[in-house]
Amino acid sequence: MEEKVEEFYENMKLEMETGETDFSAAEDLSFALMNLVSLEEHFFMTGAKTESPEYYSFLESVREARNSLLDDLLEEPEGEIRCAVKHLLGASMRIFEVGQKLKAAGKDPRAESYFKRAFEVYSLVWGLVARKVQLPESPAGEGRGAGEGNNGELTERLGDLARNLLDCCD
Repeated sequence: MEEKVEEFYENMKLEMETGETDFSAAEDLSFALMNLVSLEEHFFMTGAKTESPEYYSFLESVREARNSLLDDLLEEPEGEIRCAVKHLLGASMRIFEVGQKLKAAGKDPRAESYFKRAFEVYSLVWGLVARKVQLPESPAGEGRGAGEGNNGELTERLGDLARNLLDCCD
């Protein structure tokens, strides 16, 4: 497993150096997708809370844009990878927002743990986007989370990728 992750990381570095891959545009697109997922949630909740169906029309427009842009981020995704990436991006943004609220409340250590977890979830997206790493299977009932066991090795290495190769300002 470690060899596959290392090979993936080295391949991504090489693609960046040779200009084959533009991760800066992909990173920008991933954040745009996070915001579109959140907008869908907000239009849904606003429509439900106000009982104003016109918000559902906004929701549908945003969903169409999100679907189109998700296609630009993923090349021929297998199975339900497309949906998994959407949910990982949405979850990452929500975890980050919880961290922001904790930080604003002066609970910095808890906020930092949420920021770390948001980044771990976000990093998983890049393994799926690149489709060069197979996620390890956890034996049933073990209940390992991100940052533990083989999954921890993967998220740590993908985190290295996100920290070192993704730079929207580059």
